[in-house]
Amino acid sequence: MARLVKTENLVGAAVTAVAVEEVYADDGRLIQPPTSDKDFTRAIAKMARGLKPRTVSTYRPYLGAYWQLCLAHKSQLEDAALFRGFVLAVARHASKKPSASTLQVVCSAVAALLNALSMRSPLHDPATKHWLAAEMTTRARRKPKRSDAILTEQISHAIESTAAMIAAGGALRLRGLRDRALIILGWTCALRRSELVAVRLSHLKQTRVKGWELIIPESKTSIGEDQVIPVVRASTARFDAIKAVEAWRTAAEIRGDTPLFRRVRRDGSLGDDQLNPTAVRDILRAHGMREGFSPHSLRSGFVTQARLNGAATHQIRVVTRHRSDMMVDVYTRQVDPDRQGPGSLA
Repeated sequence: MARLVKTENLVGAAVTAVAVEEVYADDGRLIQPPTSDKDFTRAIAKMARGLKPRTVSTYRPYLGAYWQLCLAHKSQLEDAALFRGFVLAVARHASKKPSASTLQVVCSAVAALLNALSMRSPLHDPATKHWLAAEMTTRARRKPKRSDAILTEQISHAIESTAAMIAAGGALRLRGLRDRALIILGWTCALRRSELVAVRLSHLKQTRVKGWELIIPESKTSIGEDQVIPVVRASTARFDAIKAVEAWRTAAEIRGDTPLFRRVRRDGSLGDDQLNPTAVRDILRAHGMREGFSPHSLRSGFVTQARLNGAATHQIRVVTRHRSDMMVDVYTRQVDPDRQGPGSLA
């Protein structure tokens, strides 16, 4: 584990001595309030109204341990000293070896709970903010290598790979059509893998000016509201997402408000449910995008290729739905200017 600096008395902010055993049980799990604790259950339910279920499930174990710790010490949830002690106890749990990002999750969880309860977060305390910044610095690690961007070169290879499958006929033909539609749509609309597999046929709508748009009912950055993505039509037919989707839909006889991307069985029949998000990685690998690539490479690939093609940041944000120009910069990957340069998206 990264070495800890002695922050107990940093800028006069005393840290409550919290033993790891107060936060973690003998089996290594975070100690949780008893199931009969109705106050905790109500608090979590109130917090959950503004968060995605997956975020709530991530936050809940840490919040349960913090809640139980406050009960044991007979302290308020806003107690800054106890909060700092809790963070240190999590950091010092040898079996977990949390990174700075893990501690940020802990802080975000407590902040979300207190905000839902209209209580002041310890993170509003300047001394605690200063202390936390120092604590994060001690566990700063080399940034993990970001996945490479999927550019027109990789999309062209995927189209050729799927073309071979389509020519084979049978179930392989259907898989090729599905994979081609999934890859091109995910790239053209800069979709996260969870959004991509959740696309239903009814989410694709034609506009009055004969364009197309994709409706995302709920995403990572939107709670309870639809997001609309314009589907940019490619100048080259084989790169066109709508044409690829239409070819797949027609061959698979997909109709109505049903999942667009589904499992293709060996006999050529389709599964009823949408693909699992993990299937996106497998599909990319099957078409040559292995080492260095991930499902998020579709999203970063759109951003990078659009910038190479001379698109303005505000135009890119219409598709990616990023809230700031800074995030567009984060998603832009470095490429070899001799191999990739400005031009049409496809």
